[in-house]
Amino acid sequence: PSIETDESLGNYNGPVRLRTALVNDYLATASQLINQLGVDTALTTAHQLGALTVKNHAVQIDDLPEQGNLQRFLSEPASLLGMAQAFATLGHQGLAVGQELPAAGSSGATALQPYAVLRVEDIQRQVILDWSTPVEQTVLSPQLAYLLNHTLSDEVARWSSLGHPNPFEIGRPAAAKAGLTLDQQDAWAIGYTPQRLVGVWVGNPDPESTIPLSAPAASALWHAVIQYSLRGLPAEGWSAPLGISEVQVCDPSGLLPTVYCPLVVTEVFLNGSEPTQVDNLYQLFQINRETGRLATVFTRPELIEEKVFMIV
Repeated sequence: PSIETDESLGNYNGPVRLRTALVNDYLATASQLINQLGVDTALTTAHQLGALTVKNHAVQIDDLPEQGNLQRFLSEPASLLGMAQAFATLGHQGLAVGQELPAAGSSGATALQPYAVLRVEDIQRQVILDWSTPVEQTVLSPQLAYLLNHTLSDEVARWSSLGHPNPFEIGRPAAAKAGLTLDQQDAWAIGYTPQRLVGVWVGNPDPESTIPLSAPAASALWHAVIQYSLRGLPAEGWSAPLGISEVQVCDPSGLLPTVYCPLVVTEVFLNGSEPTQVDNLYQLFQINRETGRLATVFTRPELIEEKVFMIV
């Protein structure tokens, strides 16, 4: 679990599962995870997915404070087309498609990039360019992609930040994510089903403006476009590939439940990474009913009651 504080709202959310933190944009959790993985690893994966456009590793990691790693990650340039490619790769079970084009900021090197032109002909109908057949490249294993699709399509997990109902609920499985830049001048929403992906960006054309944008505006546009694009298509989700297991765990620790766990949920894991330790957040204590404090050897037996507390 992660300890999460939503400083923008002044709320302390306590321990949360990574699933909950991811779909609700808890930045404290993102910072903790990036620090555990290493910011270079996180940036490399983002570039491999196509989410980031310019590869720049000039900053010395050891000189950055803990929050600096997150700031560095958030300051990387990205485009709507690149983000759409990254999410489409997840939706296609880790398989990226595109064309090998010169990479931005590099000399001669090529990288798999998204493209919007399929075919170009001259006035005599001679083919100048034919990209109707994409290049395919495996970026993530189907198992890892499934874990992310399973998380991003969890409607209930989104309720704490988006409410219920919300624009990402379209009557069929849909993995989706909304975002707002720190200066509140750019809002975006990206979501996908196995058949379609829609990305929406809403921005302020005036660079001097200080009027904040609303993230729900992008989500509402996303809802309308993807509903239109899915007309006549069957409702499909993602089937679990081999190598995925489901385990009953205690929320929020993600560990095996005990009799003291108040909420048991089903979580998905890669085979071999399932929890083996029992939950240690919820513990039973003997309390003095009169004082509300821990009972001692001097507390009369009739005044002792047992209560379960979360110990972080």
